[in-house]
This record gives sequence, structure tokens and C-alpha cells, in this order.
Amino acid sequence: MRYDTGNAVEPNGSSDPRDLFDNSANIDLAANGAALSWVDRKGKTRKSMAGMEADFQTALINLGYIYVGPYAAGLTLTLPNQIFDRAGEYWRAKPGIAPPLVMTGTWATDQTKVVGIGDATLRAELATTTGGLKLGYKARNVNDRLADQRSGKDDGAKGDGTTNDTGALNTAIANALPKESLQGCSWWTAGRPIRTASSSKVLVLSYRALPAVCANGTPTPITTRSP
Repeated sequence: MRYDTGNAVEPNGSSDPRDLFDNSANIDLAANGAALSWVDRKGKTRKSMAGMEADFQTALINLGYIYVGPYAAGLTLTLPNQIFDRAGEYWRAKPGIAPPLVMTGTWATDQTKVVGIGDATLRAELATTTGGLKLGYKARNVNDRLADQRSGKDDGAKGDGTTNDTGALNTAIANALPKESLQGCSWWTAGRPIRTASSSKVLVLSYRALPAVCANGTPTPITTRSP
């Protein structure tokens, strides 16, 4: 409840008990409330202590981080911009976590109170088979662009001149048609016929062969030579 008398503040401040009541409640909100701001009896929005603390934490973080050591039980963060490292990633206390923050040594518990600030997570995601989905290439992503040109190695071929790559090359040719091209510079070794998507056969028996290059759905012959 507020009286909201609208009494003037200047020049000497209001002595109206109703204004004193409103002021006491407002000061309580300003000092002890969780909201980042409060509205005074004249309708002006002001920063609360919680709001000023949040601004202070942001300012500290913007000044730079302070490294306190590797993650371990008992490690204590006493400032918002203090950080520690674990498994190649750097971490700091989450916004809103009041210092000091003491690590228990149980990561499942501590992780809920900290936030990563490095790029370890991103690097791990980029290293996966779908990492290219996170990288752009014109109107597409890198995974889509790279899929335009396949290599036998994309489907498990070794291309070392020794391993029998027949199965992998058959799969690669089938996957490459009709819109893609099968490319590569390795010598493939095959021990049985290689079939294209149209079931035509290219016989490669105990020979080393360059991969077929498929254009518009039509494969060119795989050339062979003796080992």
C-alpha cells in the first residue's frame, strides 16, 4: 500500500507522516529487495542495492578475469571476475551467485553454480562429424558444401594401396550419385566389381584404381593399373 500524496520534496522535504510511511517501505525495497530497481514516491525509477551489485559485477568482469587455479575441492571464488580451469575450459561464478563460492570437488554439484567463458565446448562441437553445420558458407553451411564432393575415404576407404576398398568405394559411388562427384587422389584397391548407382559394373580385380568422377549422374570409367 502506498499513499502517493504527491507532496513536494523541495525545499525542505515532506513531513507528512504518509510520505514517511511510503519512504520507509521504498527504502526497504531499495536496500533489501531482490529487484534491480525500485520506484520512489515521486514515480522515478532508481537502482536498488541488488541492481548496483549486478552493475558492479559486470564492471569487474569487463575489466578482465583473474585466474585463481585449477578446479579442486576447496577452491574459492571471492570476486565475480575470478576464474578457474577444468578439462580445458575456464569457468566463473554465474551471475547472481553471491561470493564467496567454494568448490565442493563434486563437478555435478559445482557446475550448476558456474558458467564457462572459454571456447572448449565450441571446439569440441566443431570437431564432431556435424561440426560443419555450425559454420556458414554463403547461403549454406560447410557440411552441405563439403558434401558436394565426396571422397572414398568419407565412406571408410583407406586409399593406402593395400586395403581392399571395394565395399567402401561402392558405397561412396552410390552416395555420390546423382548430384555429387566422387573425388580423391589416393590409389584405391578393390578385389571385386565396383557397382555404380545405375548397376553398371567397373571390374577391378586385384588392381589399383583411381576413383570414379561422377557428373550429372553419369560415372566415368575407373581407370586401373597393375600394382
